[in-house]
Amino acid sequence: LRIDRAHAGIGDIAHGGLLYAALDELMGWLVAAHTGQRAVTASASIQYLASLRVGAEYVFEARPEPYALAS
Repeated sequence: LRIDRAHAGIGDIAHGGLLYAALDELMGWLVAAHTGQRAVTASASIQYLASLRVGAEYVFEARPEPYALAS
């Protein structure tokens, strides 16, 4: 993902909604690739650890991890 000026919020920082949209899309494709089923986000919460900068290019990756079902 290349961050253009059109994706900027304040200054040279990408709008947080752009990052969330990219992550949401990535997770949807991960579920589909791993399970063969479509998924939608019913609810989400995100805490940003760092900002994305205008002019930079980012690569997003996702991989499934094993999980335990609650008993």
